[in-house]
Amino acid sequence: MFYNEDDSLDGVYIAIFIVILALLLYVLLTPKKTSAPVAAAPVSKFTLHKGKDIPGNDIECINSVPAKVCEDKCLANPNCKSYVDVKPGNPWWGGAYGCCYKNASVPITPLGEQIDAFVRN
Repeated sequence: MFYNEDDSLDGVYIAIFIVILALLLYVLLTPKKTSAPVAAAPVSKFTLHKGKDIPGNDIECINSVPAKVCEDKCLANPNCKSYVDVKPGNPWWGGAYGCCYKNASVPITPLGEQIDAFVRN
């Protein structure tokens, strides 16, 4: 037989083909790494209306308590539609603070920095 230069490259081509095939199989068959599921953010039960009041319609007003007290009372009362957080130093309560939970969610009235309204979603 005669020596053919192309014959000497056949083994190289076969080796390259096998390597490419092996890489392709590796990519296709290797399980994909997945990240841990991201926990959903807690859904807020109220929408904040900063510097707003909902005048009247009080179910109850409570002095010297944090707003969380009214939030909990509002959530426990099916008639409650909103609550307001009255900050310390406000002129309406003689400088005291507290909150009122209400059986209405409107009208929302601008009142200043010392009060925030929270309307049930």
